[in-house]
Amino acid sequence: MSPDVEIDTKPDKDPMTSDQPSPLSLRALQFSRFMIFKGIRGGMPGWGRCRGTEVDAYLRSVDVALPPTPSVEGAPWGWAGLFFAHQESERPGEASSCPKTASALEAAELAPEWCKLPGPRQGAVGILRQPDGTGRAAQCEVAFPDGSVATVEGDGIGEESHAGDAWARVTWNPADWKWGTLLGWWDFGIQAPPVAVKPAVAENEGP
Repeated sequence: MSPDVEIDTKPDKDPMTSDQPSPLSLRALQFSRFMIFKGIRGGMPGWGRCRGTEVDAYLRSVDVALPPTPSVEGAPWGWAGLFFAHQESERPGEASSCPKTASALEAAELAPEWCKLPGPRQGAVGILRQPDGTGRAAQCEVAFPDGSVATVEGDGIGEESHAGDAWARVTWNPADWKWGTLLGWWDFGIQAPPVAVKPAVAENEGP
């Protein structure tokens, strides 16, 4: 892996909370950044738009049925790419809570409450409803003091990809409404809280 895609896997404590980004979310971010470094995109020669060896794997990971002919167009894969990154970043005892769906908007509805954050931080996934009504998902690389963020996105348009259908890096400000309505930020590596089990009462004991 190139040094320029390495990230700090033991960052300082998040300024917005007392918690650190989960190791799983940081591994998912590292995976996504490596996809930028490798230039992974759809629509390469012989493939249709939103198709490719890696892109097809992202889409199939969320159960999208693809045409058997590679040159036939696939489907938007922004959320599928982030889901795949989180899935690949799981370790024993560290399960991803990233919702398995092809839709970023549906993911926001399905996202567990325990993963929701008060704001962006490294590794967190932000979901927006864009002005055209479609969803958009981005994983935070850097949260700047002025409120803007640098994010990594699948099927995006950014510094590395001006035509879209590629992993890309974008710097933007959620307060700028041209991007749409921010639905929230989630760290999908935060593990589910333990379920409280009520002690059993023996039959010969009273309430």
